[in-house]
Amino acid sequence: MAVIAPFVFWQLFDNNGEPLDGGTVETYEAGTTTNKRTFADANEVAENTNPIVLDADGRADIWLEEGSYKFVLRDSAGVLIREVPNIIGSSTGVIVSYAVSANLNLTSIYENANIYGTGSFTINLLPAADAGDGFFFRVYNSGAGTITIDPNSSETINGDASLSIIAGGWAYVYCDSATNWRASQAPDTVGTLAFQDIADIKDTILGWVYPVGAYYTSDVSTSPATVLGFGTWSAVEGEMLIGADGTYTAGSTGGSATTTQTEAQMPSHRHVLRGTSTSGGVGAALYLANIVPGSNTTNNAYSQAADLTGSGDPMTTISPYRSVYIWRRTA
Repeated sequence: MAVIAPFVFWQLFDNNGEPLDGGTVETYEAGTTTNKRTFADANEVAENTNPIVLDADGRADIWLEEGSYKFVLRDSAGVLIREVPNIIGSSTGVIVSYAVSANLNLTSIYENANIYGTGSFTINLLPAADAGDGFFFRVYNSGAGTITIDPNSSETINGDASLSIIAGGWAYVYCDSATNWRASQAPDTVGTLAFQDIADIKDTILGWVYPVGAYYTSDVSTSPATVLGFGTWSAVEGEMLIGADGTYTAGSTGGSATTTQTEAQMPSHRHVLRGTSTSGGVGAALYLANIVPGSNTTNNAYSQAADLTGSGDPMTTISPYRSVYIWRRTA
């Protein structure tokens, strides 16, 4: 559906062609009788009265916010001159472009707008709460300087305090909550795909690689919270990792670096004691014929305890290893 073109310089006349001194312009939500506000400046600082009263020359400054309007024009006596529906406000159904070369305080009139920047300057974002979830605009750096996108107060963009757009680059900037902004950005005119700031990509990808419960290993003692820039990590010290199964459930711990064998753990074995007697002497060396098959059983046999040997020290159970730093992500 076609819409009427807006006036660039507002000057209205009566039916006799005379300036509409004291005439009024009433503004409504299109198709309703609900008043809709207008402003006397592009930054939406000075709100007009409704109806707007024209000066002696029939002039007024009328800036529209987003949405569709119905305009009603009357003379100073309140007589209807004309009513026009479906006048398009800012960023509704159309894309408005702005050429900017100096610092800009962004307002709601820039929603869905293209901003073509030249030189180095800063775009100061309006508070996210005022912009609202889904508010967006595009910035093209057609100059040789750097354009800085600066969120309001402590708010962030892609998690950072500001965003820079280099010469030849562009960004699609949008509000995703009451306190934060996001941007998809191409670093230069060579790029054909929009992508997020590299730090944001790193966090996203590494977050997939190291979810909660994942392990991180390194020969360097620096915590992965510092290396990766995210997560809460707990050091794993003095423990090896083993694949979980029905016996060893995931997250369970156990085992020991050393062990001391018990008698029951020793393999089956025998001790052989040899000796011969002389003339049946009781004090002779011991010979046990019953445990040495084929021995001369005519000799006498005596029972005698063997001397103890060994210290019972614990023995290591560790396989060949390489020691590294291990952390487990807990949050």
